[in-house]
Amino acid sequence: MKPVFLPMLFILMVLLVGVVYGIWSENLRVNTYISMLKPHLEIGSWRLFAIHPGKTCMGFNSAYLSLENDTLHVLIGSEVVNALWIGLVVENNGELDFKLEGLNITLVDSIGEYNTTPQIYMYGPIKTGIGNKPYWGLLSCSDLPVENYTSSLPVIIPTGYKLVVWLYIELCVSNTELIVKLDPGYS
Repeated sequence: MKPVFLPMLFILMVLLVGVVYGIWSENLRVNTYISMLKPHLEIGSWRLFAIHPGKTCMGFNSAYLSLENDTLHVLIGSEVVNALWIGLVVENNGELDFKLEGLNITLVDSIGEYNTTPQIYMYGPIKTGIGNKPYWGLLSCSDLPVENYTSSLPVIIPTGYKLVVWLYIELCVSNTELIVKLDPGYS
């Protein structure tokens, strides 16, 4: 049996070398698909303080998040609000570092929509422990703004980090919806 096995092995190797050479010498075509992640930052939590006529400042709880967790809707009822402090914990729960390019603030009332520019105070980014920080934890309206903030955008938020953003908006409105939308980008 050995005399037949060696010639067969030789013929098989010659055929295999020919096929491999034929494949190797042809042009190789590769179909590649690249999918880009949409930059996504989320509002993890929020706090609101309203300043009413007479300068009384109190907590305000008439707000809700969008389904994507990137837009906060604040509903101002029939009582006039002179100004609002809006606190946001902006989280990067994605797989890449993203940056917060800006915040789009829109007032919507019965007449139309208006863009407004708030004063911005940012703290962080930090990994954990937002609740015990002086700029978020046991904070009242009179404590704002807390020292050591930055106000320049954009801010890069690494994966797994959070950024605390406080917005101060002078309004003097009632029966209005205030919309705060995050504007993320790639780092």
